[in-house]
Amino acid sequence: VGLPARGKSYISHRLVNYLNWFGVRCKLFNVGAYRRKQLAEDKASRADFFSTQNKDAAQKREELAAQVFEQLLEWLRNGKGNVAIFDATNTTRERRKSVLLRAAKEAGVEMVFVESICTDEKVVEANLAEKVRLSPDFKGMDFHTAVKDLKTRIKNYEAIYETVEDDELNGKGEVISFIKVINLSSKVIANNIHGRVARCVLTFLMNLHIVQRPIFLVRAPDANGLMVEDRDVERIGLTMPGGVVKGRDIEKLQDESGAHGEQLNVDSGAYSLEADETVRGLGLLRGSSGSLEGSSGSLHKQSSGSLEHEAIPDAVGKRISVGHVPSHPDMSGMGQTQAMVMFEEEKSAVLELAGEVSVSLVRKYNMTGSVSVHYQTVDGSAQAGEHYQHASGVVTFAEGQSRADIRVTLQEVQNCTVPEESFYIVLSGAQPAGTVLGKKRQCTVTILTDDSGLPERLRRDWSRLRFPDVTKLSTGLHEGGKAMADRLSHLLTEQVQEHYMALHRQRVDKLRIAVDLAEAKLLALEEELQATALRQTAVEEAMRLQDRMIGSSPEDHVFKGNNFTSTLRLTGHLYNRHLLEKALDIIESKDGRVRSVGEPTMGGCSGVKSSIVLQVHCVREKADMKDIIQRIRLLFEEDSKEAAGSAVEVMEGTKDVGELGKLKAQIEDTKAKRRELEEDVANAKNALTEAENMSEKEVTELAQCQYPTHVFTSTLPICHETGSRLFGKDGVLEETSSLNMVDIGACHGMSLTEIYESMGKENVRQFLVSPYNARLPGGESLKDVVHRLEPFVVDHIERQRCPTVVVSHLSTLQVLYQYFVGATSKLPFWKLDIPRGSVIQLVPHLFGFEERRFSFRPDSGARKVDAAVHMASHWDQ
Repeated sequence: VGLPARGKSYISHRLVNYLNWFGVRCKLFNVGAYRRKQLAEDKASRADFFSTQNKDAAQKREELAAQVFEQLLEWLRNGKGNVAIFDATNTTRERRKSVLLRAAKEAGVEMVFVESICTDEKVVEANLAEKVRLSPDFKGMDFHTAVKDLKTRIKNYEAIYETVEDDELNGKGEVISFIKVINLSSKVIANNIHGRVARCVLTFLMNLHIVQRPIFLVRAPDANGLMVEDRDVERIGLTMPGGVVKGRDIEKLQDESGAHGEQLNVDSGAYSLEADETVRGLGLLRGSSGSLEGSSGSLHKQSSGSLEHEAIPDAVGKRISVGHVPSHPDMSGMGQTQAMVMFEEEKSAVLELAGEVSVSLVRKYNMTGSVSVHYQTVDGSAQAGEHYQHASGVVTFAEGQSRADIRVTLQEVQNCTVPEESFYIVLSGAQPAGTVLGKKRQCTVTILTDDSGLPERLRRDWSRLRFPDVTKLSTGLHEGGKAMADRLSHLLTEQVQEHYMALHRQRVDKLRIAVDLAEAKLLALEEELQATALRQTAVEEAMRLQDRMIGSSPEDHVFKGNNFTSTLRLTGHLYNRHLLEKALDIIESKDGRVRSVGEPTMGGCSGVKSSIVLQVHCVREKADMKDIIQRIRLLFEEDSKEAAGSAVEVMEGTKDVGELGKLKAQIEDTKAKRRELEEDVANAKNALTEAENMSEKEVTELAQCQYPTHVFTSTLPICHETGSRLFGKDGVLEETSSLNMVDIGACHGMSLTEIYESMGKENVRQFLVSPYNARLPGGESLKDVVHRLEPFVVDHIERQRCPTVVVSHLSTLQVLYQYFVGATSKLPFWKLDIPRGSVIQLVPHLFGFEERRFSFRPDSGARKVDAAVHMASHWDQ
């Protein structure tokens, strides 16, 4: 609930990311995005479409909102999720009532309204600028025209806006549940909030803010400062169902393949038991053209020129021949205006115990609009119904979507004597017209069995890939590690200083704007003062001429001249001692008029005191009013000597309510405002001059006092020592076990072969079936890590307004990264690779985040920066 540009969409997207990350299936239903898809932008995005006078548009808006709400209920009804967010203005009680009544017809649906209220004009102006810059509603419009249009839209909504109140009832006749967020968590009001999810939402919103600050995710360097893992402590990825065997010893892989000078690829990515955490993947081996990459992402070897064939070793040592692929194989003879769909890889091999194989499709070139492609499985030596379940269907790519997966369920064959069986997945029927299939339109899937024991090739590989021994990880940094930590310190100090300078530049810009606004207000005030003075001169001249006219009366001066008034309470023997009559005589002697306000109390009783309130008006001069009050006081003071208790109380002081008096008062008030504004302008100019003349050192020192960098580390010495070397006394260091690496339980120091043979294949199968939920005996899953990190994220990351550095391990950083990027991530977060000693910088903003990556070249230690600054926007997602 809320007016436009109040942060509703920002809150909605942050909640979706948070709840999905936390394990609550959540989806956003945005009425604005639906409106943009259904109606022409030039008609449905302009301010007149939101006018209260436009009845047709108002009806259309209600219809669109109802349609989106029905989609929301359908999604919940089908069990696709637990929480749905209805992102719309919902500004009237009538709209909210209709939503509540409709939801009451659905079993088990509870509603909580979240109202975003913003009273800070500076925040509103910033939101307006951000919305105009990023919203599709204003695409292609001039900035000032767009701002004007948006402000007009807001005025249209303000005319009918009704804030959420606690007298509104839901469909069951109960008081509604709501959370009011004022100025983005500056103040939060909650009413009738019950249930785990609702309480989590409340806690999250209490810490949410839009202050831009950099958040650095730093993977601690090796104790010796190495950029890649030692050869005796490799890592392999534990991936999605049918994941790839990855991160092996690269030189050994080349030797075994006999591929001197060939291009080989071992797909990186995965579940995060690092090199001090080790294991990264079981299951599917994919061959493709490209470069040979280890899971650190830093080792690569490419041959010169192209190859006619590539030799790719599979999981049992068999060589798979892959045909030559030119650099742009599928676009020869055609322009790049058509969308192309094909398999990412032509050959895949999966262990039978994985239970499922997942192959990826990619969409290239034209990303406009949605495209679809039909697929079906075709038997080879593997038979549908015996080795796998036949699958067919349509894969649809939404606009801008570049990847999609096809999953096929595998069936375990008991006592199978054949080491491998194969089937095919074939693409056809690309739509719409003009969409083409690439050369990789068929994928061969090889099913590897382990009924006769683990395939020898996997046994060799897995035997040398061990989970880390935690006792060996409890050492601090050696000289090489300290040198790498110092490089990180230099990098982070530069980036934080860059942030401080950016804040300073923003402050200077705001001061310039403040000076311009103050000077504009001062100019307007001068013009107002001149106009008032001219009006005063005209009124005084009219009065002078009026006094010369025959028949002028005091009532005339009420209109044009002075009209001093005052209110008096007279108490005493008003009647039997004639005090009231004498007071009236005094007033009339100055041509004043009088009326009583209410009846005199106890009036008319002989010998009894009474009181009356009189309003004196039409007195032309302030001195005359002063004389009236003074003479009435003297009258009552004299009477009190004979009859105690007489008194005069001035209830309302003398003031001039005539036009001339009002003009004089207005001039004095304007002059006072002018003096204040002149002082404000002078102060703003002085502050601007001071800010412009500040040196970089002074800016940094001031910012460090106001926004000191907070460094959070895990409890392992390698992380704590790295964090302690980053900012020294200029940073705030905090150690927390929440950031510790994923616990691998009873498997410390064990190889994958040992786990497979001593603990059973089920402990391997779980990583293939569900890497997110996989848990080694006595250890943690990534889901457990998410729940462990949730309080840290809400209480430290979200609440923090200063630059924040997190020094931790791969698994922990992967989980934190997923929290920020959410649905914008193209890969499962356990496939994210963060080399040792590298840094991911994230800067959250109103509609997404900015991302930069930093790493160091292994040979020289020189810094390497990702040239592209990634801007992720949440609009229409």
